[in-house]
This record gives sequence, C-alpha cells and structure tokens, in this order.
Amino acid sequence: MVEYQCDAAGEQLGLPAGPFTVEYVNGAGNSLALVPVSGKARIFVNVWSASGARYVAGEFLWWDATGRTTLLQSETPAKRMQATCRRIRLISPVTARTLRRCLPSQITS
Repeated sequence: MVEYQCDAAGEQLGLPAGPFTVEYVNGAGNSLALVPVSGKARIFVNVWSASGARYVAGEFLWWDATGRTTLLQSETPAKRMQATCRRIRLISPVTARTLRRCLPSQITS
C-alpha cells in the first residue's frame, strides 16, 4: 500500500481531500490498483505503457509515471480533468493488514 496526497483538482475528481492509501495487487500476470474515488474503492486494471505504470477504471486513468508523481485523469466526451498526486510514504505490510479491515465494503470497477 502507498499513501498519496493530491492537489485541489483531486477532490473535484472524487479523491479524498487529505492523504489516502492505494493498494496495489499483483499476481497471476495481472496488476490492479484499488483507488478511493467518490467514497468507494475502485478497481483499476494495469494496461500497457511505454513509461510508468498505467491503470484504468471506466473513464479514469491512474498513472505513476515517475515514481514520485502520479496522475489521476478523467476523460469523458464533455470534459477532461487531471489531478497531480504525490507519494507520501510506503505502508508496511503489518499496517496494511490493519487498514484492509477498515476499507469500504463496497468495491467497484
């Protein structure tokens, strides 16, 4: 799990106003990111990228391009928005197990 903080545009996209955690799940050739958007943990699926790690869920793109800065982007026919997020810290596996018990019960993709 990784803790992030985003700029003001993040809240407009549905990200929490303060620091939040993203859980990365890797296994069986698949990579997922659980990102809290609009109060729900959305499942983002890894897609091919020439640089960085890109994950998509519906109209959203979560892109860790530099290892320090991550972008959340929403693109619909009517509007394109983007937030810049920075990595605050990696969370230890022991802390991650505790936080998992506190994650929202609803997970959407």
